[in-house]
Amino acid sequence: TVPGEMTVDMGRRVRGALSLMAAGHGISGVQLSGLANEYLSYFTSPQEYDAQHYEGGSTMYGRESSVLLLEQLQLLTKALVNGTPAAAP
Repeated sequence: TVPGEMTVDMGRRVRGALSLMAAGHGISGVQLSGLANEYLSYFTSPQEYDAQHYEGGSTMYGRESSVLLLEQLQLLTKALVNGTPAAAP
C-alpha cells in the first residue's frame, strides 16, 4: 500500500522493481493500493516532479518522496520473500 496517489509512471516503476525482487518466490503479481484516510498527495517520479506539471506540482514531500516509498517497499518485499519479520513501526 502507498499513503497517497502514485502516478502511472511511478506505479509501473514500483511494480516492476517489486516484481523482480519477488520473482522465483511464488509471488505472481504486485498490486499497489492507496489507503483511505492516508492521503499524502501525489507521488511522482523525479522526472515528473522536475517537469512540475499537475502531479509534480502537487507533490507535497518533494522530488525523492516516491523513491523513499520504493526503497521501503523493497525492504518489505525482501523481508516477505526471506520469511523474516518486517521492521517494527
